Amino acid sequence: MMTRKMQLWMMVCFLLMGVVRAMVSRGPKGRPYKDGSDFNGFYYNNLCDVFQATAELWEDSNKSQKVPNDELQGALDKALFGNYGKRDLQEITETLPNDYKQLRNRKEWCGSCKNSERYYPVRSITPDLMCLCAPGYYSEPFFYYWFGWTYWETGFKLCHKGRSEMANNQYDGWYVYKGYGQNKGLEKSWKAVVWGCLDKREDKGVSGGQNIKEKLKKLNTTILKFTATLKESGGRHKPGGYDDHYTASDGSDKKRIHVHYDTCDKLKKPWWKKLKEALHGKTEAQLLVDHSTVTNTQDPLPPPPEEKGEIMMTAGEDGVALLPPSHENPTGDTTTAEEEGSGTQVMTPSDGLSTDSTDTTGSGIQNKEENYGAHFQYLRSGSHVNQPLWIFSASFLT
Repeated sequence: MMTRKMQLWMMVCFLLMGVVRAMVSRGPKGRPYKDGSDFNGFYYNNLCDVFQATAELWEDSNKSQKVPNDELQGALDKALFGNYGKRDLQEITETLPNDYKQLRNRKEWCGSCKNSERYYPVRSITPDLMCLCAPGYYSEPFFYYWFGWTYWETGFKLCHKGRSEMANNQYDGWYVYKGYGQNKGLEKSWKAVVWGCLDKREDKGVSGGQNIKEKLKKLNTTILKFTATLKESGGRHKPGGYDDHYTASDGSDKKRIHVHYDTCDKLKKPWWKKLKEALHGKTEAQLLVDHSTVTNTQDPLPPPPEEKGEIMMTAGEDGVALLPPSHENPTGDTTTAEEEGSGTQVMTPSDGLSTDSTDTTGSGIQNKEENYGAHFQYLRSGSHVNQPLWIFSASFLT
């Protein structure tokens, strides 16, 4: 039986762990996150709405006498399929595409069009959804760690999805860290976020093109809403993450789970810019034309070039343990004052902070303490999680 001293010691330890858990459940300035706080949910709604509206118009156009003009059709193709391959919505299923199974640099795919020839932000909607919503470093934001000894689930959500929908365990996630990376568990993210959005679209072409005018109006409304909520981030547009925080989109912590649209142009012009330009200033009669006047929308697009982006080394391979990132800078990259920004995140009432907060400035979540303080480092290797030392210490008190 436990001695009185052991019981008291265990009570103190449990109380201490409760205090620590409360501390790490708080955002910067001590403002508490509500249970079920939802990161990027606001932006996911807008992007999913555009995805559904684009798919619905594309499907209806295949069964209608009135179809989008060539410019709008090209914008729809890019938004749904990118610049290459088949133009067929049936190719988008609940199964993760093979391209995501080869480890690539999330920072490139979600934040640059300079290196990658095939995948880059704004290539199409589906990669943007993955960049916005796939969990990051060791399943961020679904877990937090206490001194690397143990961990808890946060109860937070990402793009309205909970941990069970998005990650198998604390070792999943897509990130890059000092030349190493990981892309485990993306099958769940794809099914929940991409397929979960597309599969909920209306009628799925069953109406036979009878509602194509309504679908055009819906697309116009959703793309205007999406572009109106994009943030300016160092001269670039960005959905997700924290306002005025210009960190790389590498998935290394909650600040870095977002899409950072590069200044791409020509072939790599953002899909949403092409859609907006195709719709802007035009009447319904100009946008919807007779089927006989447009090119064949079923012709496949050119085959994709070989992917030339940086190939990452798998985190922890060859027995190399990865050290946890520093408190101030998880990736070890230089963070400028401009990148640091004000660090506020758009949070809807269902997303946001506890209403118990006494902060009435309306400034949103400040992110300078997002890694929970210097004393709360993350467990960053794929090894078994060690139990807290107090479990073993108690045996010496008998």
